[in-house]
Amino acid sequence: MTNDKTKILIVEDEKGLREGIKRLLELEGFQIELAERGTEGIQLGTTNEYDICILDLRLPDYDGIEVLRQIKLIFPNTVCSIATAVASYDTAIEATRLGAFSYIPKPFTPEELLYQIDKACQQRRLILESEKLKKEREERLLELAYEKGRLNTIIKSIADGLLVVNSKGEIVYFNNSCLKNLNINSLKIGEYILHKIPFKRCNPSIIILPSI
Repeated sequence: MTNDKTKILIVEDEKGLREGIKRLLELEGFQIELAERGTEGIQLGTTNEYDICILDLRLPDYDGIEVLRQIKLIFPNTVCSIATAVASYDTAIEATRLGAFSYIPKPFTPEELLYQIDKACQQRRLILESEKLKKEREERLLELAYEKGRLNTIIKSIADGLLVVNSKGEIVYFNNSCLKNLNINSLKIGEYILHKIPFKRCNPSIIILPSI
């Protein structure tokens, strides 16, 4: 199991189990932080972004559902799992609604815990890759919007009429000077235009209509 120092927060009130999980996961190379109470778990989980959080359902103060809710409000991409021996249908529905990735039934063996952690790591990688692609797409759209705006400014400043036509003879772009040169009051993007200009092109064309 590779993790590249995956950061995991364990919120568990039972000291023996808490320390045992810590030792097990540190041997696997994970970076572990512990919280004994819900208050401490909320403080840690909303101050630092962890890759994975394992939350005990029953804690001395807040329950694991409230800790989950608070963490997800600040860091929605943190993969959170609820560990409990007394899961009910209602708590399962609520945890899922708030974004819990899985339930880890107690008691669990080291192998079962590592299996759940491995699945959570895979989910975290998918989330981060998706976020990276989304950010790159947004950056490209911003670049395109900037270039389009700059191109529109340049085209509108051209005195000659400019008409861009696709292979079907439909208008892709035109400027105001084009209307004047063709002696037309209005045009629409997508409108068939070849019958209104003095010559025809079968391929996509940029037609310059010299100003008079």
